[in-house]
Amino acid sequence: MLPHTEAVGAFAFAERLRRSVSARPVVVADGVEIGVTVSVGVASGTGDVSELLRRADMALYAAKAGGRDRVAADRPTSAAA
Repeated sequence: MLPHTEAVGAFAFAERLRRSVSARPVVVADGVEIGVTVSVGVASGTGDVSELLRRADMALYAAKAGGRDRVAADRPTSAAA
């Protein structure tokens, strides 16, 4: 949740988070590095929180279906273009 953040700002934040996570592999036993990726669904609006979460969840599934390691918005944003 990013209160007081427009859709473009939320998308940009999620993209920075995604890049940051994928740039830092996790070191496990015996120094083995494992790459980690993140898919994020972004939705924005006011009103019913459960509807907003439903839309974000649908965007997350779209990100995963699109190949994972990506950010998807429930509607186009100029940052997504």
